[in-house]
Amino acid sequence: MTRHRAFSLLLGAALSCAPLSMARADEVFEQDFQMHLEKADISGAMALARIKLAESPGDMQAQFALGAAQFLDAVEGLGQGLYRHGLTHDQGDEALSGWLPGMSDLPFLRLPMPENPSPQPFSAESFRRILTEFNTDLQAADVTLSHVPAGQVTLPLYVKKVYLDFNGDGEAQPIESIPMILSAISGSEVQKTIPLIRFDESDVLWLRGYSHLLAGISDLLLAYDWRDAIDLTFHSAFPKSPLASAPLEDARQKMFVEYKRALAAKECGRPKKDLDSDELTPEEQAIWDRYRACERTRNALEYGGIADLVAFVHLFRWPVVEPERLLTARQHFLTMIALSRANWASILQETDDNGEWIPGPEQSSLFSNLQVTEEILSGWMSFLDQAEAVLEGRLLIAHWRFDKSQGLNIRSMLEEPETLDPILIISGAGALPYLETGPLAPGSTLDTGMDLLYGGMLAYFFWFN
Repeated sequence: MTRHRAFSLLLGAALSCAPLSMARADEVFEQDFQMHLEKADISGAMALARIKLAESPGDMQAQFALGAAQFLDAVEGLGQGLYRHGLTHDQGDEALSGWLPGMSDLPFLRLPMPENPSPQPFSAESFRRILTEFNTDLQAADVTLSHVPAGQVTLPLYVKKVYLDFNGDGEAQPIESIPMILSAISGSEVQKTIPLIRFDESDVLWLRGYSHLLAGISDLLLAYDWRDAIDLTFHSAFPKSPLASAPLEDARQKMFVEYKRALAAKECGRPKKDLDSDELTPEEQAIWDRYRACERTRNALEYGGIADLVAFVHLFRWPVVEPERLLTARQHFLTMIALSRANWASILQETDDNGEWIPGPEQSSLFSNLQVTEEILSGWMSFLDQAEAVLEGRLLIAHWRFDKSQGLNIRSMLEEPETLDPILIISGAGALPYLETGPLAPGSTLDTGMDLLYGGMLAYFFWFN
């Protein structure tokens, strides 16, 4: 065999093995990346992606993985900030949770939290710091994702096995799993069995859209000063913080102790003998007295949470402190709309049907309670069109006190903000500075959307972004 012939054979063998070697490297990376996420080691997952990018600049999968890990890191950072200050969703007793409303039901406080035995004091200032860092981290994730090269890319993940380390103990706890987090935020039960999801180039656009959505929401919150609402109503969400309303939490804790005692003593079951009976013995009357005392305690606990929510609305008169954030919030929402359109254009071009996170109408959904049909997709695209028109000021929002020739210009509200007072806006006085003559957004948009999204509009909105 000539030297030239031998060299050609060796080169051909090397080239034929290269795709296999690359595929094997991708498989090892995928396994290691998943392993870090299963151990709630988001930092390790980011480091792994950065190492692969350093070894293979422009690697699409590694770039996607880094952006995804940065997004998870942003959510983890938000959770760690809230955990650090002792966010609480119940009183640690299953008999008392699930029926008591409270401030932790607000959408931005729904992350499920392990109990923090020694939290730092919570305040409006600390909350601003948490939200600011969250906002910054989301934008960093978007920048990384925006540099994923165009083309086909796959990042397979077992989402049900991904954990975030909210309490910073380096351990993956059930309450910190992605399914638990999704369930808590969306307010609906997430399917327990989630198979392997093969995230692809369409999902890069989806995740970028989600980053802009959350960044826009955090910008809205940061634009206003709502320290009074926090100081006077957040005591149940941060029960160990010295807020001005802390004495209300002290009183509530005493009621919890009494209620649990009454439950343990079986005093809360309705007596069998009717109260109006003329033949109640002193013992039977005592049973009724204890039952009514238990009911009063239970009602006080329940109505206390409702009263806090009412007080929160009552204090909803927030001065503008960072008006520029309203401008960036508007831009984030417009960018989210553009990315959602691009996402669906990409989905509709797909020809495979393999572990789709968000399927097209011709693909299979991994979620039995969430199906995508042509009708649902058409409704979503219509929603995007109308939302964009509202944000751009081309469509106005109807107000019940004015005829159909006039409406609120949301763009003006964001570009020329005044103190935010929803009650005055609803009553009409607060709407006057933004009232204009022009075409209105369809009044039936929300109802139509809810009819279309039979799985629940919030569930689909949360899914589609």
